[in-house]
Amino acid sequence: NVLHEDNNCVEKTGRLIKLPPLILEGDLLAIVQSLNNKQREYFAHVMHNVSKKKIFYEYVRGGAGVGKTRLITTIYQSLTLRANSVPGTNPETAKVLLCTPTGKASFGTGGLTLHSVFSLPV
Repeated sequence: NVLHEDNNCVEKTGRLIKLPPLILEGDLLAIVQSLNNKQREYFAHVMHNVSKKKIFYEYVRGGAGVGKTRLITTIYQSLTLRANSVPGTNPETAKVLLCTPTGKASFGTGGLTLHSVFSLPV
């Protein structure tokens, strides 16, 4: 369980996890519309699975500059907006935790590494 305060996520253990800042819905729509065809198709696939409450595990990969960070950030923002729109939901609580396998990737997305979030051995 976590508390969300000023784009930070505080675990019950007291460890502070920095959350990426949220963007406005209109800005998010513009970003979704600017995705290329493959990105938009994958984005729709993820959102469909979430809406159907399907459990799925996927890995986004590709060469430098192909838009992985842009796609993942768009998915994160969309899922957070969707979760915050549920009636009775407190928008101040964290719903989505953005984790990446490398420090370089976490820097680009504003997320954290899997190792730091889950205290995995290095």
